[in-house]
Amino acid sequence: MLRSFLPVGQGAFYRETFNLKEGMHTIVYDCGSLTDLSIVERQIKHEFKRRETVDAVFISHFDEDHINGLPFLLKHCNVKNLFFPLVTTKDKAYLKLKLLLSADKESFLYKFIDNPQDAIDGLDVDNNVNLLSVGVKENEYVNNNNVGIISSGTNVVDLLGFDLKGKFAWDMIPFNFRQGERIDELKKAVAKIFHCGKDKIEDKIEELINNYPKDKDKIKEMYKQVKGTFNTNSMTLFSGTKNSCIGQYYAISKRYFCACYYQFSTENGCLYMGDYDASGTQKWKNLRDAYNEYWEYIGCVQIPHHGSRQSYNNAIAELNAINIISAGCKNSYRHPHSFVIKDLVMNNCLIHIVTENIGSQVDLKVDVF
Repeated sequence: MLRSFLPVGQGAFYRETFNLKEGMHTIVYDCGSLTDLSIVERQIKHEFKRRETVDAVFISHFDEDHINGLPFLLKHCNVKNLFFPLVTTKDKAYLKLKLLLSADKESFLYKFIDNPQDAIDGLDVDNNVNLLSVGVKENEYVNNNNVGIISSGTNVVDLLGFDLKGKFAWDMIPFNFRQGERIDELKKAVAKIFHCGKDKIEDKIEELINNYPKDKDKIKEMYKQVKGTFNTNSMTLFSGTKNSCIGQYYAISKRYFCACYYQFSTENGCLYMGDYDASGTQKWKNLRDAYNEYWEYIGCVQIPHHGSRQSYNNAIAELNAINIISAGCKNSYRHPHSFVIKDLVMNNCLIHIVTENIGSQVDLKVDVF
């Protein structure tokens, strides 16, 4: 299996390709960039032939830099399964209002948040995409037509339609974390700025959506009062096998061959974290509990939120893993933060910053099947 962290700048685009007896199979985690959408589209054309099958796409959350390449991927490739965080009806309204600050109601992402099936139908893709939302215990399940619901922590391998068992069973475990703290912060901001009671907040949000762009400046101020970026959910993914005898190592071409890189090996699993807020004891515990039985097999970590200090936890440095940070060479977000880099370096961790520069791509190989 080849695990690739693709160079798209301030965004995220990761691919795993399995070479099995019956042929090649591919999964993708996130597909987007704020640096330049054309970079993502070029990467898609470079990585996939026209109408090539992508067995599964996992979308961590609904920010443009993680999803804006999805429409092109769906039209260029034959995507069979699309996994994404299930969002409650109430939380959808918060996401849609936030999106209106940078897009409009005709944008793909706005339509996808409102109704995933309708959004994909509007792209006129050549194949049927199996839509699967990943829920959490606190969620109110949303009845969207043709959208399946699975529980967080489900091993989705059996849903992909190809055999990943081989000699050793391979697991793919998505987990949807509802970020209730930031939702509560936003509700307080709505009540404060628009002088409404707690029981009127949802009605006020719907009113703001319907009357947009009226009160646009107040809406901006409302979201500024939320620490970090506003996301209602963040879906992580573990991909690996529970066998400590199987490791992953750098896939180095002969042109860049280095014997020490080839000999270096970590545990085979990768924890893709999207923009998960790992800061604080409780949030780290929630993540650790979710992947407790897989924890010792994590040999690669996608550092959350492009190396933001606000989403970082010092415990990441204790994993003895290869650390990947996706960030643009030039961005206004100060990603990655110097504190994060310093902490990882001082703990002797391996770090790779994957930017829009082609040479920054990282490829890891796992010999299993």
